[in-house]
Amino acid sequence: MVQGWLSRVEAVEAEVGELTRDTSQEIEKLCLGGYCSKNCKSSYKFGKKVSKKLQLVATLIDDGDFAVVAEKVPQPAVDKRPLQPTIIGLESTFDKVWRCLVEGQFGIIGLYGMGGKASGIFNLLSKMKFLLLLDDIWERIDLAKVGVPFPASSRNASKIVFTTRLVDVCGLMEAQKTFKVECFADQDAWELFLKKVGQETLESHPDIPELAQTVAKECSGLPLALITTSRAMSSKKRPEERSYAIQMLRRSAYEFPGMEKEVFRLLKFSYDSLSSDVLRSCLLYCSLFPEDYQISKTELIECWIGE
Repeated sequence: MVQGWLSRVEAVEAEVGELTRDTSQEIEKLCLGGYCSKNCKSSYKFGKKVSKKLQLVATLIDDGDFAVVAEKVPQPAVDKRPLQPTIIGLESTFDKVWRCLVEGQFGIIGLYGMGGKASGIFNLLSKMKFLLLLDDIWERIDLAKVGVPFPASSRNASKIVFTTRLVDVCGLMEAQKTFKVECFADQDAWELFLKKVGQETLESHPDIPELAQTVAKECSGLPLALITTSRAMSSKKRPEERSYAIQMLRRSAYEFPGMEKEVFRLLKFSYDSLSSDVLRSCLLYCSLFPEDYQISKTELIECWIGE
């Protein structure tokens, strides 16, 4: 009986919340000091809804006076443990990620491309819905060891989302849905670069915008490279400084400010993470082709075999 009353209260609370959100719109329709409405029909319907809800709330208040409430004696507490590792899944674009989370078909979504405490955490999370986000993981994480419950594949279940640069990690984390994150398109790359450089720098000289677009194109849509170069270029407000920076970027990118620490360190980690020296040699072979050359897969494989 009590549970049924609580369910009705929750339903009415949600309906009242909707009416509260609509109140500001209805107030804007009033005129003549609130004595008249620009849309009488709409205001009348809204007033009837409010009146009905007030009557329903009063009824629930009266029904909520329970003289006697009996409950079963609770069973002894059981220390539940996670049965399997928990995984996180994330998507490439916000819209796709949000759609997956709303539809609720997947409990684990992965993105790839560009002791005592555990028991306490598990007991806490088991009582609530949660969304856990893990960013930039390079290897499998055993979330069961820290007490994170495994998410179910249902609409209202908890969700885990992660990002990684390695597609293999998605498999190791048992992601139920994966999305590949692509490089930025030219327009998106320019907008990111513009945001980081700042309008003041671009307006410091008429030639600066064109030089800035050249620098952005040199980054080939790579987000980390765009952020690193834009930060370095934000202090260069003379065209000759920017021209020199472009030459440096084309000639030896590792000498560009921040490039070695922010970009090449991660590239080296990815290179070292390849499973064998043969794969590393195959990757280095690609550097023999001219810059921006469209390498044919068939041609590349034939060259590897020839070597």
